[in-house]
Amino acid sequence: NKFLYTTWKKLRICHCSSPAASEEKETTTVHKRLTIVYEHNMSVLLIITGASRGLGAAMAVEFVKSLTAASGSSSSSSKPTTSYIRVILIARSMEGLTTTEESILNLEKQKSLPSLCSIDITKHDIDLANMSTLENEINTLFRMEEKFQHAKKKYDRVIFINNAGNLGHLGPSTTTDLQQLRQTLDFNVTSSLWLTTRFLQEMQTKQEQYQAEEESPTATTTWDNVVVVNISSLCAIEPFPTMAAYCAGKAARNMFYQTLAKEYGATKDNHVKFLNYAPGPCDTEMTTELSTCDNLDAGLKSFFRTSSEKGTFVQPHDTSKELVRLVLQNDFESGIHIDYYDV
Repeated sequence: NKFLYTTWKKLRICHCSSPAASEEKETTTVHKRLTIVYEHNMSVLLIITGASRGLGAAMAVEFVKSLTAASGSSSSSSKPTTSYIRVILIARSMEGLTTTEESILNLEKQKSLPSLCSIDITKHDIDLANMSTLENEINTLFRMEEKFQHAKKKYDRVIFINNAGNLGHLGPSTTTDLQQLRQTLDFNVTSSLWLTTRFLQEMQTKQEQYQAEEESPTATTTWDNVVVVNISSLCAIEPFPTMAAYCAGKAARNMFYQTLAKEYGATKDNHVKFLNYAPGPCDTEMTTELSTCDNLDAGLKSFFRTSSEKGTFVQPHDTSKELVRLVLQNDFESGIHIDYYDV
């Protein structure tokens, strides 16, 4: 039984996000506001990368649904826990981002949102794998978002979900080449780490600006309650043959977040927390690719193919609900790695 459990655990894996792309394209940003009744109670800033499909899209919907849940009653007329949400969706596909946005807006049509709620949504069409344009596009994103800065100058809760990534090279490690390896690590590691860094820099800048305006070195703005999530994988802590580049990227991201947790935990900004969340083998395009890849390790391929045939993959909305619960309860140790199967 112990052997079977160990084997089963080793075959749990990954998430699905936006794939890398080689072609360059002009960035497009679209802003839309859903206003039901604008009455501030608690305000939230939610940023998700790789939000055009799969797990990223599911997380966007589940976070909005939970954040706007009525407190103390199931009635739609109850005062919501959250009355303002600023949603920033980032991915390469504007078409996919529009689909995600429509899923969020459909919550209101389905009466899944309370009557007192205001939501701003912007979609940023950015190729996160393109290192030559990444810095400029991210700087542009933050400049554009200044136009929609919440009037209170502070959010009661800030959530950043670092989800974008791809599988990269699959097969024996000796069968890759330099360009392919670099593209994979640029997207899964360099881009991911830089996005997190720029987000933290932006939050720090807003904090300093707010303190200057209030003439108080202790005044807080967006730093009251910040959770930064890295969408991780079992691959980050266990080796999977024929998936070396993916494993290396996930391990690097995990360690980066663990280190950030140490850095912030040693300062007064210890209310900024970091989480490595492994969502389990989700039913997405990524697991479809793994179940059909001829170069994948035979044992892994058999697991994915069998899971696909039996329909035993984790559903994106189910694992997203668990992540939402973890983030909103916010009682985890900063920097920890948590797997869907462990919660």
